[in-house]
Amino acid sequence: MKHFDLEFENSLKMAEKRAYLSDIIPSSEMQLWNNKNLVVIQAPTGCGKSTLIQTTLYDLAKTQNKKILILVNREKLKKEFETDIINNKKEDVIDVMTYQTLEAYTKNHGTQYDLSEYDYVISDESHYFHNDSLFNKYTQESFDNIISSNSVKVFMSATNKSLINYLDYYEYDYKLYSLDTDYSYANITFFNKKLYIYDLLRSLKEEGEKAIIFMQDIMLAYEIYDMFKDDSLFLCSKSNKQYYRYVNEDKINNMLENKKFDCLFLITTTVFENGNNIKDENLHHMIIQLSDLDSIQQCIGRKRIECSDDYLNIAICNLNNQALGGLLTKNKEVVRGAELLIRLGERAYVSRYSKDYDPCVYDIYNDAEKRVEKRINSFRYFKCKNNIKMYSKWLADEDKMGFKKDVIKLFGKEWEGGIYCFNEDEVKGKQTLNEYMESIKDKDLLKDEQKDLIKKIGLKDSRNGRLIKSVNFLNSYLSEEGYKYRIESKRKKKDGKKITIWIVKEIIKGDRNCM
Repeated sequence: MKHFDLEFENSLKMAEKRAYLSDIIPSSEMQLWNNKNLVVIQAPTGCGKSTLIQTTLYDLAKTQNKKILILVNREKLKKEFETDIINNKKEDVIDVMTYQTLEAYTKNHGTQYDLSEYDYVISDESHYFHNDSLFNKYTQESFDNIISSNSVKVFMSATNKSLINYLDYYEYDYKLYSLDTDYSYANITFFNKKLYIYDLLRSLKEEGEKAIIFMQDIMLAYEIYDMFKDDSLFLCSKSNKQYYRYVNEDKINNMLENKKFDCLFLITTTVFENGNNIKDENLHHMIIQLSDLDSIQQCIGRKRIECSDDYLNIAICNLNNQALGGLLTKNKEVVRGAELLIRLGERAYVSRYSKDYDPCVYDIYNDAEKRVEKRINSFRYFKCKNNIKMYSKWLADEDKMGFKKDVIKLFGKEWEGGIYCFNEDEVKGKQTLNEYMESIKDKDLLKDEQKDLIKKIGLKDSRNGRLIKSVNFLNSYLSEEGYKYRIESKRKKKDGKKITIWIVKEIIKGDRNCM
């Protein structure tokens, strides 16, 4: 079986026997739970998390005349849970709500949502507190609301490592139940250039093979989709107005309902990592361009392994030192603002930073004190602190393999060096191109000169062999290949008409605009 352009023996199979949560958490164990300690469940998809709550815990709660609240991270999941609960006639005991409902209540009322009617509060997809803190400052509020409730508090996820580290750091008492994820079905490889994704997809298209492509760079995600749109679906968050207009909602809804897409490729941001599953015996390939280890693990879990013969070929884009340096700088900036607030208080923070400077700090109305106060999302803060340590370690790795080693470790495999890497063709003539760009830098390049530069770079569309003219693509290529130049495109008046000129600029070390 081909793994893109690699040959693999078809020997990595899913384990014959799968463990289930009911094996380690029987009803008798649940009866020992109390509201003093937290319950943390880390287990892969398909091991019975929903059955555990909607059957075993339901039966226990019903006999004790108690109520269960299930909290989920997306409205779509809420509706799915509600449908299952109503169909199974269990709405007498179980309610479903989103974390965002708790957060909105606190923002609007300055106090926490009253959870006193619930004896069990189940936080499903509990990696939410960390992962969504990257774009939602208020995940702290829903967590605090849950923790302050007088209920048995259960946190469930396939990727609870970050939450466990957080609970350890802040010295919470908890009971951990864990099932290891079997990744024997997965073949993992890495590639170094984001633009190599085109070659992978071209190869897959020729073979008629399906793939999911998870992208961090949404601009590149769309441009890839645009090149393969006849064979692809595109998905991003609704909040991204610039790109969501390219999402075909009918086809996406059909995919979510059937847990299968009809075209060859699904090109998506991490919006798809949240609780969605694909059950398709013909889907055997995944391409991932992400930097967050938890998100990588979540994305891989979106493909449900249904039988012992199933497998998944996973190609992950490596992080080079330039990308790591940019990530390190961004995380340090987040931590810097939060630590100023911790050390010197609100007045010093406000005098130093504008209202929306720090994605880690937010305003909330405190009804008890009748004032607006600044709070820190400790999940974002904790994650950024850990990221700084992790990125620094990767940058210090002598083999420049730090990211790859940790990804492999995440999936319970041993690092074996080059066996995990694609043998990509290196672009020749680097020195010649550097000399050429040095000779034309800071000059206004007109149409014919732009064509000359395009020819010199020589970047081609993998589908049709044509030279790529997009400035964004050319700059991505130059950056990934380590060239010290970038191209700026500007509109300028010449002979009374507006024309597009290009200017080659040398990247000065430390120039933030070039990261």
